[in-house]
Amino acid sequence: MKEVVPLHYITPNIAFFMAFNAQIIISKATDVVRCKMFVGTLTGMTLQWFNGIPDGHVTSFSQFSRLFREQFSKLFREQFSTNKVKPPRLYDLFDVRQREGELLKDYLNKFNALIVRLQTHDEQMMIVAFEQGMVARSFSDSLIRSPAEMFFEVHERVVAHIKAKEWKLAFKTT
Repeated sequence: MKEVVPLHYITPNIAFFMAFNAQIIISKATDVVRCKMFVGTLTGMTLQWFNGIPDGHVTSFSQFSRLFREQFSKLFREQFSTNKVKPPRLYDLFDVRQREGELLKDYLNKFNALIVRLQTHDEQMMIVAFEQGMVARSFSDSLIRSPAEMFFEVHERVVAHIKAKEWKLAFKTT
């Protein structure tokens, strides 16, 4: 007897195999019909995968569904693991740059945010990266003339420089 897809069946627009399986159980379809109906929902990468299964390799819908879940959970993890946010590395400090017109205060905040995420204690690397990322101005010159030993010194000097600038601005406007 030839297995046919029930007339009331509408090919589901499914994102996950589990949704299809739940629908098909409700329709009480046979194993052969389940396989035929499921194959009809495949497109793109999943259809290519299906076409690569050797003839006779799968003998039941439960075997097929197990193979499908194993293969696609693995493919999904591999494909989307590249989209994960990678943890920062020490040399990422050299990517933090003060843009032209960006306030020193904003640059310091951006730099500090990365240091917190890095949880690094390499003082010299932090100092060198901070200095190289700054736009050359009077404050950057002061760091060159009087080098800091620890990053907290750079931080304190930046904060003092910012306060002095803000004080001068406030003084000029009064």
